[in-house]
Amino acid sequence: MAAMRVHGWVTDGFDANEAMLTHARERLRSAPSNAAPWRVWRDGLADFQVPGGRRYHLAHCMVSTFKYLLSEAEARACLQRLSAVLVPGGLLVLGLHLTNYARTGCEHERWAETRDGVEVVCNTRTWPADRRRRLERVRARLRVTDQGVTRGQETNWQFRTYDARQLRSLLAKQPEFKLVACHDFTHDLNTTRELDDRYADLVVVLRRI
Repeated sequence: MAAMRVHGWVTDGFDANEAMLTHARERLRSAPSNAAPWRVWRDGLADFQVPGGRRYHLAHCMVSTFKYLLSEAEARACLQRLSAVLVPGGLLVLGLHLTNYARTGCEHERWAETRDGVEVVCNTRTWPADRRRRLERVRARLRVTDQGVTRGQETNWQFRTYDARQLRSLLAKQPEFKLVACHDFTHDLNTTRELDDRYADLVVVLRRI
Protein backbone atom coordinates (compact mmCIF):
# COMPACT_ATOMS: atom_id res chain seq x y z
CA MET A 1 0.00 0.00 0.00
CA ALA A 2 2.80 2.42 0.82
CA ALA A 3 4.38 1.93 -2.61
CA MET A 4 1.02 2.41 -4.32
CA ARG A 5 0.48 5.68 -2.43
CA VAL A 6 3.74 7.05 -3.76
CA HIS A 7 2.52 6.33 -7.31
CA GLY A 8 -0.73 8.20 -6.76
CA TRP A 9 -3.11 5.38 -5.83
CA VAL A 10 -5.72 6.13 -3.15
CA THR A 11 -5.41 3.01 -0.99
CA ASP A 12 -7.61 1.33 1.61
CA GLY A 13 -7.04 -1.87 3.54
CA PHE A 14 -8.22 -3.90 6.50
CA ASP A 15 -7.06 -6.73 8.73
CA ALA A 16 -8.54 -8.68 11.62
CA ASN A 17 -5.35 -8.29 13.67
CA GLU A 18 -4.77 -4.97 15.42
CA ALA A 19 -0.99 -5.49 15.52
CA MET A 20 -0.92 -5.81 11.73
CA LEU A 21 -2.95 -2.62 11.42
CA THR A 22 -0.47 -0.79 13.65
CA HIS A 23 2.40 -1.98 11.43
CA ALA A 24 0.49 -0.92 8.30
CA ARG A 25 -0.16 2.56 9.71
CA GLU A 26 3.53 3.01 10.52
CA ARG A 27 4.51 2.01 6.97
CA LEU A 28 1.88 4.22 5.37
CA ARG A 29 2.81 7.25 7.45
CA SER A 30 6.44 6.88 6.38
CA ALA A 31 5.51 7.71 2.76
CA PRO A 32 6.16 11.27 1.50
CA SER A 33 3.64 13.84 2.72
CA ASN A 34 2.40 14.47 -0.82
CA ALA A 35 1.51 10.80 -1.40
CA ALA A 36 -2.09 9.79 -2.08
CA PRO A 37 -4.62 9.40 0.77
CA TRP A 38 -5.01 6.13 2.66
CA ARG A 39 -7.00 4.50 5.44
CA VAL A 40 -7.01 1.14 7.22
CA TRP A 41 -9.50 -0.43 9.60
CA ARG A 42 -10.23 -3.66 11.44
CA ASP A 43 -12.53 -6.05 9.60
CA GLY A 44 -13.01 -9.64 8.40
CA LEU A 45 -12.70 -11.13 4.93
CA ALA A 46 -16.16 -12.69 4.76
CA ASP A 47 -18.21 -9.71 5.95
CA PHE A 48 -16.13 -6.54 5.55
CA GLN A 49 -17.80 -3.18 5.08
CA VAL A 50 -16.11 -0.26 3.32
CA PRO A 51 -16.56 3.04 5.19
CA GLY A 52 -18.41 5.54 3.06
CA GLY A 53 -19.27 3.00 0.38
CA ARG A 54 -16.14 3.69 -1.69
CA ARG A 55 -15.65 1.51 -4.80
CA TYR A 56 -12.34 0.46 -6.29
CA HIS A 57 -10.56 -0.23 -9.55
CA LEU A 58 -8.29 -2.84 -7.95
CA ALA A 59 -8.59 -5.20 -5.00
CA HIS A 60 -5.97 -7.75 -4.01
CA CYS A 61 -5.72 -10.62 -1.53
CA MET A 62 -2.28 -12.19 -1.70
CA VAL A 63 0.00 -14.78 -0.05
CA SER A 64 -2.81 -17.31 0.59
CA THR A 65 -4.76 -14.92 2.82
CA PHE A 66 -7.90 -16.12 1.00
CA LYS A 67 -7.29 -19.61 2.42
CA TYR A 68 -8.02 -18.38 5.95
CA LEU A 69 -11.68 -18.61 4.89
CA LEU A 70 -12.30 -22.18 6.03
CA SER A 71 -15.64 -22.94 4.34
CA GLU A 72 -17.23 -22.65 0.91
CA ALA A 73 -19.83 -20.26 2.34
CA GLU A 74 -17.15 -17.91 3.72
CA ALA A 75 -15.14 -18.01 0.48
CA ARG A 76 -18.20 -17.17 -1.62
CA ALA A 77 -19.26 -14.43 0.80
CA CYS A 78 -15.82 -12.83 0.46
CA LEU A 79 -15.95 -12.92 -3.35
CA GLN A 80 -19.45 -11.44 -3.31
CA ARG A 81 -18.30 -8.60 -1.03
CA LEU A 82 -15.33 -7.96 -3.33
CA SER A 83 -17.54 -7.87 -6.43
CA ALA A 84 -19.80 -5.33 -4.68
CA VAL A 85 -16.93 -2.91 -3.99
CA LEU A 86 -15.29 -3.09 -7.43
CA VAL A 87 -16.35 -0.82 -10.29
CA PRO A 88 -17.33 -2.56 -13.56
CA GLY A 89 -14.07 -3.54 -15.21
CA GLY A 90 -12.22 -3.46 -11.90
CA LEU A 91 -9.66 -6.17 -11.17
CA LEU A 92 -9.41 -8.65 -8.32
CA VAL A 93 -6.00 -10.30 -7.83
CA LEU A 94 -5.88 -13.46 -5.68
CA GLY A 95 -2.63 -15.15 -4.77
CA LEU A 96 -2.63 -18.59 -3.14
CA HIS A 97 -0.79 -21.87 -2.88
CA LEU A 98 -2.54 -24.81 -4.52
CA THR A 99 -2.61 -28.11 -2.62
CA ASN A 100 -1.16 -31.40 -3.82
CA TYR A 101 -3.44 -34.00 -2.25
CA ALA A 102 -1.08 -36.80 -3.25
CA ARG A 103 1.61 -35.47 -0.91
CA THR A 104 2.13 -37.67 2.15
CA GLY A 105 5.04 -35.93 3.88
CA CYS A 106 5.42 -32.57 5.57
CA GLU A 107 6.78 -29.57 3.68
CA HIS A 108 9.34 -27.29 5.30
CA GLU A 109 10.27 -23.75 4.31
CA ARG A 110 12.97 -21.67 5.96
CA TRP A 111 14.08 -18.09 5.49
CA ALA A 112 16.45 -15.81 7.39
CA GLU A 113 16.99 -12.06 7.23
CA THR A 114 19.21 -9.61 9.09
CA ARG A 115 18.52 -5.88 9.10
CA ASP A 116 19.73 -3.09 11.40
CA GLY A 117 21.35 -5.68 13.67
CA VAL A 118 18.17 -7.73 14.10
CA GLU A 119 18.20 -11.32 12.83
CA VAL A 120 14.93 -13.12 12.08
CA VAL A 121 14.75 -16.83 11.20
CA CYS A 122 11.41 -18.33 10.22
CA ASN A 123 10.68 -22.05 9.84
CA THR A 124 7.28 -22.96 8.40
CA ARG A 125 5.95 -26.52 8.29
CA THR A 126 2.85 -27.65 6.40
CA TRP A 127 1.29 -31.06 7.07
CA PRO A 128 -0.46 -33.20 4.42
CA ALA A 129 -3.98 -32.00 3.69
CA ASP A 130 -7.15 -33.65 4.93
CA ARG A 131 -8.85 -34.03 1.56
CA ARG A 132 -12.31 -34.77 2.96
CA ARG A 133 -12.37 -31.75 5.29
CA ARG A 134 -10.23 -29.65 2.91
CA LEU A 135 -7.99 -28.43 5.69
CA GLU A 136 -4.23 -28.39 6.14
CA ARG A 137 -2.31 -27.63 9.30
CA VAL A 138 0.45 -25.02 9.24
CA ARG A 139 2.98 -24.05 11.91
CA ALA A 140 5.42 -21.14 11.83
CA ARG A 141 8.28 -20.72 14.32
CA LEU A 142 10.14 -17.41 14.53
CA ARG A 143 13.50 -16.84 16.19
CA VAL A 144 14.37 -13.16 16.63
CA THR A 145 17.79 -12.07 17.91
CA ASP A 146 18.18 -8.41 18.87
CA GLN A 147 21.20 -7.04 20.78
CA GLY A 148 22.23 -10.54 21.83
CA VAL A 149 18.79 -11.46 23.18
CA THR A 150 16.90 -14.23 21.36
CA ARG A 151 13.15 -14.68 21.56
CA GLY A 152 10.93 -17.30 20.01
CA GLN A 153 7.36 -17.37 18.83
CA GLU A 154 5.18 -20.18 17.47
CA THR A 155 1.92 -19.79 15.54
CA ASN A 156 -0.38 -22.64 14.48
CA TRP A 157 -3.32 -22.35 12.11
CA GLN A 158 -5.32 -24.12 9.42
CA PHE A 159 -5.83 -23.28 5.76
CA ARG A 160 -8.66 -24.28 3.45
CA THR A 161 -7.23 -26.31 0.59
CA TYR A 162 -7.66 -25.82 -3.14
CA ASP A 163 -6.41 -27.70 -6.13
CA ALA A 164 -6.96 -26.23 -9.58
CA ARG A 165 -10.28 -28.01 -10.11
CA GLN A 166 -11.66 -26.84 -6.76
CA LEU A 167 -10.63 -23.26 -7.43
CA ARG A 168 -12.18 -23.30 -10.91
CA SER A 169 -15.38 -24.67 -9.38
CA LEU A 170 -15.50 -21.85 -6.82
CA LEU A 171 -14.89 -19.15 -9.42
CA ALA A 172 -17.55 -20.61 -11.73
CA LYS A 173 -20.12 -19.87 -9.00
CA GLN A 174 -19.27 -16.16 -9.18
CA PRO A 175 -20.59 -15.06 -12.62
CA GLU A 176 -19.83 -11.42 -11.84
CA PHE A 177 -16.12 -12.23 -12.30
CA LYS A 178 -14.32 -13.24 -15.49
CA LEU A 179 -10.93 -14.96 -15.33
CA VAL A 180 -8.55 -12.90 -17.47
CA ALA A 181 -5.08 -14.19 -16.56
CA CYS A 182 -3.05 -16.50 -14.33
CA HIS A 183 0.53 -16.04 -13.22
CA ASP A 184 2.90 -17.70 -10.78
CA PHE A 185 4.69 -16.10 -7.84
CA THR A 186 7.35 -14.52 -10.06
CA HIS A 187 4.63 -11.89 -10.75
CA ASP A 188 5.89 -11.43 -14.32
CA LEU A 189 3.07 -9.74 -16.25
CA ASN A 190 4.55 -10.95 -19.54
CA THR A 191 4.42 -14.61 -18.53
CA THR A 192 1.03 -16.28 -18.10
CA ARG A 193 0.08 -19.84 -17.21
CA GLU A 194 -3.00 -22.03 -17.17
CA LEU A 195 -5.14 -22.55 -14.09
CA ASP A 196 -3.89 -26.06 -13.49
CA ASP A 197 -1.86 -28.04 -10.98
CA ARG A 198 1.54 -27.83 -12.67
CA TYR A 199 2.58 -25.01 -10.30
CA ALA A 200 1.74 -24.69 -6.62
CA ASP A 201 2.02 -20.89 -6.45
CA LEU A 202 -0.82 -19.22 -8.32
CA VAL A 203 -1.90 -15.63 -8.95
CA VAL A 204 -5.37 -15.31 -10.47
CA VAL A 205 -6.56 -12.07 -12.12
CA LEU A 206 -10.35 -11.62 -12.28
CA ARG A 207 -12.28 -8.80 -13.94
CA ARG A 208 -15.54 -7.50 -12.49
CA ILE A 209 -18.15 -7.71 -15.25
